[in-house]
Amino acid sequence: MCSSDLHFPVQVVAEDTRRKKPDPEVYAVALARLELSAAECVAFEDSRNGLLAARAAGIPVVITPSLYTDHERFDDALAVVSDLGGPEQPYRHIAGAGGNLTHVDLAALRTWLSAPEAAAR
Repeated sequence: MCSSDLHFPVQVVAEDTRRKKPDPEVYAVALARLELSAAECVAFEDSRNGLLAARAAGIPVVITPSLYTDHERFDDALAVVSDLGGPEQPYRHIAGAGGNLTHVDLAALRTWLSAPEAAAR
């Protein structure tokens, strides 16, 4: 699938909010526009500020640190992986859920979210 085939029903950018991350406003706006609860969502972030914002909104977070954020602490993340991986190019597991998988997909997310320790994250 090429990027022009992707469709996101809602996009929220910094200009849509008054407060920036780590404030959860951007996630609150997205949840309202999507008409979803936090429990129905997963956030993908690359920074501690993003993690703090999503968690403050009640959303579990998968972190893929960047070159600029790989030194930050991601203690409250559901999972921390090098990238989303793939069957032929597995991710490097860093912390949290996903130590026994090769890539992030819906099945992996469902497994991670159903684990008892996910409730603490």
